[in-house]
Amino acid sequence: SFSLRQTVIKWEELGDYEAAYKASLASRGKYHEKFRAPKAEILVVDDTPMNLEVFINLLKKTEIKIETAATGEEALSLAFDKEYDVICLDHMMPDKDGIETLHEMRERKDAPNLQTPVICLTANAISGAREKYLAEGFDNYLTKPIDSEKLEEMLIEYLPEEKIIPAESDEDAETDETGDNMRIPDYITGISEIDTDIGIQNCGGVEEYMKTVEIYAKTVKDHADETEQFWKSGDIKNATIKIHALKSSSRIIGATDLGELAQELENAGNENDTEKLGERIDELLYRYRKIGEALSPLIGVDEPNESDLNPISEDELGQMYTAISEFISVSDYDSVVDLIEALKGYRVPDNEKERRNALIKAADEVRYEDIKDIIEKEDNDAQ
Repeated sequence: SFSLRQTVIKWEELGDYEAAYKASLASRGKYHEKFRAPKAEILVVDDTPMNLEVFINLLKKTEIKIETAATGEEALSLAFDKEYDVICLDHMMPDKDGIETLHEMRERKDAPNLQTPVICLTANAISGAREKYLAEGFDNYLTKPIDSEKLEEMLIEYLPEEKIIPAESDEDAETDETGDNMRIPDYITGISEIDTDIGIQNCGGVEEYMKTVEIYAKTVKDHADETEQFWKSGDIKNATIKIHALKSSSRIIGATDLGELAQELENAGNENDTEKLGERIDELLYRYRKIGEALSPLIGVDEPNESDLNPISEDELGQMYTAISEFISVSDYDSVVDLIEALKGYRVPDNEKERRNALIKAADEVRYEDIKDIIEKEDNDAQ
């Protein structure tokens, strides 16, 4: 412990700090991108679908082409196949983490991304982090939840100068009101664990926040079950990685206290302190699942009966598949999601149900890089 002599500037009471903080969030100017880079291509790697969705939303207006990967192996497969302008690589991932992935990426002297700037994405903002990641070979790092301004400033630093187009000034740009009038449902604002103001700030807007919370809600059950299974089987390493992801995603949606508890247990896992993990992991999973239950209206709508849906012909379905592939090629993920969502409203031929379901699952899990492969693989199999 230590003592610190603190000078008091004014003795007046600060007042309601929480109310002041929320007011400051509300008074911040609407996000406006600093640049556009429609010819730039980046790869972002993260094992948590929600983090990928947030990353894509934060850069939507820059028009950067973004490819995603959910594992180190998947990232290496993409990075060995084509050159990117920047690679953003999550540190904590199961099987092969970001540091191992980076080292393997740099070992191949003929690899197309040998000189590509690689930015580490981490939820651990600890003292000396920058030095640690630079020593491992990263060019820089960003802490999660990712701040949109810091992300853009870093990309301006590392993207090729000739691919950066300065954005219009706030005064000259057309006002985009998309999502401004969207209202957050009471069942979400009423969840005591969640501060929606913080979540909106982290996600870049109300519309983006609602998409992110929906992904969070869809992944709670599987994520909690997997974490519990790893813990009960004595796999502390993978249980800790799952807790790390829980921490990151919870902080993004504004579940700050739950994120802090996850941080505490992640630290215990990294230190192999099974006693401390055992004391509070049940509480962590209970609170996590309770948030999932409270968010269940986002995913609780029963799927319509197939027999009640209008049929779609194979020709019409083929046209939809072609359109989805074309939108994937230009990284227009909003249109991809819209088309796949529309697919849910049709009764597809029996031989297409497996492909339709695979596309829906890939979109829900933000595995956009798999969608084109699913379409093309089925077409090749049919031939």
